[in-house]
Amino acid sequence: MAVPINSVPSHNVEKVMYSATVQTTINDSDRHDSVIGGNKKSLDEAYDFLCSHDTTQAAGLDIKRIRRKIDYYVMPLFYLNFLAQFLDKSLLAYAIIMGIEKDLGLKGNELNNVVSSLWWAYLVASAFTGPVLNKVPVGRFLALSMTCWGVIVSCTATVQSYGGLMGIRILMGVFDAAIPPALMLLTSQYYRKDEAALRFELWFTAAGSGLLFGGFISFGFQHVHDTSLESWRIMFLTLGILSIVLGVVTWLLLPDTPMNARFLTDAEKAAVLQHVAVNKTGVSSHKFDWSQATAALTDPQIWLLTIGNAVVSIGAGILGIYGVSLIRSFGFTSKEAALLTAPAGGVAIVLGIVAAFVLRYQWMPRWAVAITGYTLSLLGSCLVAFLPKSNKYGNLIGIWMVACSLPTVGLKYHWITANVAGHTKRSIATASVSAATAIGNIVGPYAVQKKDAPEYQPARITLVAVKAGAMVLIGALTVYYWMTNRRRDRLFGPPPPEVDNVSSEASVRSDTWANLTDKERKTFRYVL
Repeated sequence: MAVPINSVPSHNVEKVMYSATVQTTINDSDRHDSVIGGNKKSLDEAYDFLCSHDTTQAAGLDIKRIRRKIDYYVMPLFYLNFLAQFLDKSLLAYAIIMGIEKDLGLKGNELNNVVSSLWWAYLVASAFTGPVLNKVPVGRFLALSMTCWGVIVSCTATVQSYGGLMGIRILMGVFDAAIPPALMLLTSQYYRKDEAALRFELWFTAAGSGLLFGGFISFGFQHVHDTSLESWRIMFLTLGILSIVLGVVTWLLLPDTPMNARFLTDAEKAAVLQHVAVNKTGVSSHKFDWSQATAALTDPQIWLLTIGNAVVSIGAGILGIYGVSLIRSFGFTSKEAALLTAPAGGVAIVLGIVAAFVLRYQWMPRWAVAITGYTLSLLGSCLVAFLPKSNKYGNLIGIWMVACSLPTVGLKYHWITANVAGHTKRSIATASVSAATAIGNIVGPYAVQKKDAPEYQPARITLVAVKAGAMVLIGALTVYYWMTNRRRDRLFGPPPPEVDNVSSEASVRSDTWANLTDKERKTFRYVL
């Protein structure tokens, strides 16, 4: 039953009425809906929490101290989950130089089929990931996916044939598809847009760590000799078990939203929600909105980010699986090639950390950071493609420089959560950008053909093309954001200045937490 405004105590009036254009009705059967601009919109779960708790205590809390507390608690879990996902997925590249192709009797394009099968499954699963993430507790879903992922990685140690390996990789792709989108959504819940860029880059340095650790792990396992079990099988079994343990720990420790974070007090939770309210993207809502699904499929920024990620991932598909083989083709042994992949990871880690702090302190805009990374990566690709093949150290430096573009993927992840509002739309957008990774990794390995060995020149030229294409797409995205912001300023006037925290009164206004898309919010402006 609706409650008339005049029956609400005066100190709660602000919770149900805030302007002539926004009418909010508190209804016993559907308190998550609000009528805004004549349209019924679902409200964020944060609104419920703030309405049912005393938010005045949050005003005196130090948000910097709370943010550090969040960093110490959730960031290690984000980093470790992405590290496990990236590292486990890369093990096949090391298994190739450890003899898996010979041990399983793979012929012709069977190895390429095995490589791409994970990504075909990932692509199909991504079509369901967006709607699922919109409906389930995201932290628990991440933990369950990581646990199942670890079980499947461990089972790789038992495969005896091409068909068995294909089956394992397909199952890996299904569970893999949930991990990056879940991490994107979880990160966006705790931080403002200007703070989130730093955190996205920091946990994405796990990709560089995967390259760094992977080389040493492969080198170490190549010295493990057992008459009953090949070294690559022991490697998969060991890393898979560690991923299972991580999945269980994530289930026990990682909250689904700030509202159920056990390491925060109620006042601290309210302070966090007030702090992130300026994002205008919300925290959590499990109501699926078909109009937002349509909006996601027709949004130019999502298409540009998706295509850009697909193009870049073609290069990742080449080096992710055949990077070690390419280094070996320069004239190094298998053990040396494994070790020489590690510096590329170091390059990605250092540049990721530098990019994180550049973005945090706004020394450069996001687009400039992305273009810088791609420029360095393009230069490295040119060294690999056009230097004489006898110059093995020049080619090796080129391989390391290609990794300069790795931090830009974390930047795209941040863009998709910072610039896409509306829970259903954002869930679909994160899944779409993640699915683009699959498309690139499906296409990339087929640029490496046995007939082109040992130089693999078509693959080298492909690296140059994709890095140049990525720069063009980032430029187009930047122009789109700039033109859209100018048009919105012209139509609606400049948006009100952002403040560090939304007041306790404003934080319980339903327009603050209405499940609106970035297109529907007139005050929304895209971050460049």
